[in-house]
Amino acid sequence: MIFTIIGAGWLGHPLALQLHKAGHQIKTTTRDETKRRGLIQQGLACEQLSLQADTDFTAPVFAELMQTDCLIITLPPGIRHGKGEAYLTIIKSLLAVADKKKVAKVLLTSSSGVYPEQDKWMDEEAAFPHNEKARLLLAAESLVAARQGDYLICRLTGLFGGQRDPARFVKRMSQLNKRAIANMLHQKEAVAAIYFLLQQEIKNQCINISSQIPVTKVDFYQAAIARSDVTTELPPLVDGAVGKCISTAKLAGLGYSFIFADAIAALAAE
Repeated sequence: MIFTIIGAGWLGHPLALQLHKAGHQIKTTTRDETKRRGLIQQGLACEQLSLQADTDFTAPVFAELMQTDCLIITLPPGIRHGKGEAYLTIIKSLLAVADKKKVAKVLLTSSSGVYPEQDKWMDEEAAFPHNEKARLLLAAESLVAARQGDYLICRLTGLFGGQRDPARFVKRMSQLNKRAIANMLHQKEAVAAIYFLLQQEIKNQCINISSQIPVTKVDFYQAAIARSDVTTELPPLVDGAVGKCISTAKLAGLGYSFIFADAIAALAAE
């Protein structure tokens, strides 16, 4: 099969390598010229593209990228930096080209940010636009789900591993809830789960991808600090609700076997 990955970054790059290793033809994009050369050296076709809301999506490069069996979009939405509306425009434009070229399937990586901070398990039906971030993410998902061909939406939880050391997140925390759940996902688990869903040809569904067994944020970040070169301490602990816990029952029910028992076990993979 031919796979086109828009955004060969922290997630898209290792996913591209996994698919390439399995014998598939891979096309990728990146904003960085040095990284483009590195991807090509690894046997991956790559175009240097910096996608913006005003990008000319009628350019020949996009028609060539859409000569594919499956389009995988792993772009960061940039909502924190006020780029959420531009992200929606980019998604809409990519889908327009994909539909014109009759791409059979589109996979979008989304986020568990679509779920509210409520003290309960969140399955795929629990999402709603409870804030601006959730509104924008769900709008992007809706664009994909409404397309002419098949789709798959993967809602990922907090990402770590590779170059993302979760101990570094601690420095930005002013306090930490004693009971709050760490909905975290290691890079290797994310790639393995998405690869499984593609291999099984799962389509026209929305699926949560996270660590299977929940752990608290206190336990997770304590373990992260212990395994890191980063010198820091946990912020003051406070009492609070457990908060949302992302359910992976649907993913497990499809037959996926998790690599790591939980997010703390995944830290040992670093």
